[in-house]
Amino acid sequence: MIRKLAKMLSVLSLPLIGLLPATEAQAVVYSVNNVGSAGATLDLSPSKTYTHKLDFPGDGSSTAINGVQLSAVGTAGVDPLTGNAFTLSMANPSAFSSGSSAVLTDFIHNSGQPAGAVETLTLSGLTAGTNYDARLYYRNFGGRPNTVTLNTGSGVTVIGTVDQLPSPTNESYVTIKYKAESTSAVFTFAQQIATASWHQYAVTNEVVTGNLNGASSLIQGLFNTGVNNNGVSVTDNSIDSHWTLTGQGSASSVTGPNAIVATSAGGFPIGPWLADSTLSAWITPANDTNGPSFINGSATYLYTTQFSTGEVGNVSLTGQSASDNGIVGFTVDGIAGSFISSGFGTFANFSFDGLLGAGLHTLAFTVQNGAGSPNNNPGPTGLRVQFTSAIFTPIPEPASAGLLILAIGGLALRSRRQRA
Repeated sequence: MIRKLAKMLSVLSLPLIGLLPATEAQAVVYSVNNVGSAGATLDLSPSKTYTHKLDFPGDGSSTAINGVQLSAVGTAGVDPLTGNAFTLSMANPSAFSSGSSAVLTDFIHNSGQPAGAVETLTLSGLTAGTNYDARLYYRNFGGRPNTVTLNTGSGVTVIGTVDQLPSPTNESYVTIKYKAESTSAVFTFAQQIATASWHQYAVTNEVVTGNLNGASSLIQGLFNTGVNNNGVSVTDNSIDSHWTLTGQGSASSVTGPNAIVATSAGGFPIGPWLADSTLSAWITPANDTNGPSFINGSATYLYTTQFSTGEVGNVSLTGQSASDNGIVGFTVDGIAGSFISSGFGTFANFSFDGLLGAGLHTLAFTVQNGAGSPNNNPGPTGLRVQFTSAIFTPIPEPASAGLLILAIGGLALRSRRQRA
């Protein structure tokens, strides 16, 4: 009977692990939204429960908004800034004040720093397993894109690019809903443009009383090519810690597993290749200061990266890629996704949407490198990947339990028919 049940379940479209209750929860970021027209109340409410109500004023005065008293914290010029259940660390912390104690007219920021400089905000005193809504308040201050990450204990989740661009009003905030794994949550802000850090006006962390299980979430552990754990592009000729590769054909001498961030010393990736940015960079098979891996003849490379999901659910990915010479395959766990075999001068879209089990998953791009010309001379090869969205939607446990009941019921019916 047990063997029959196992055989019956093995032919279902869902893996067996997906029919059982979810195992130990992993870090989950449910949603990220930019609210650009919050109004003067900033959606703060005295009826909500906050673990943190932080105001970073340049003039040292605290602010009360809509009946919620914020705490004035931090001292400009002191790194790190510390207080009750929080730490904010940044290089050269400087204050800006308009002479008003209003929360969005004064701030502390990472002053005069180059692209890639990082601010780190740690919120402590949290309860593991509790859902929270962290909000980063800001006002119109022109373009200052920053790459934001969140670590709740098990690893870094890239929130994505946030900005303090103009909005319909000056009252704006980014809301990040997440589940705590431990007693602390660590946010990082990596500025993408020199001297354009994230302005720390105010931060609140609200306890979410509603049940968010089954809600869509950001996927943990997925990184663009050529970036570090903060999502910022790394230096030329360094190893990409998130992507690996294997070579085939005449590339057998370059088997990986290291993928190398391309150098620009030999004219690449500038010139004919799409230029690197602070969001992503080209990766290649070999460290070559004369240009990225000049390989004789035709060769195929398989570039892979991994991400994890804590339970069974639907994975939806979108992004842009560029390659030399072209992408001939894109899969997630061996399941084909949609892609355009782009060249090296522009980005082209790719996407994946499918049901996956719990655990670690492998995303792979296969790149074909053609021979150069004339006379089959060596030709450069590389890959550039930049994700635009990565959303995971778990299957509610009642549905999974129902599938298990249906599977067992079907097996019982089949068994009765065989005996008849």
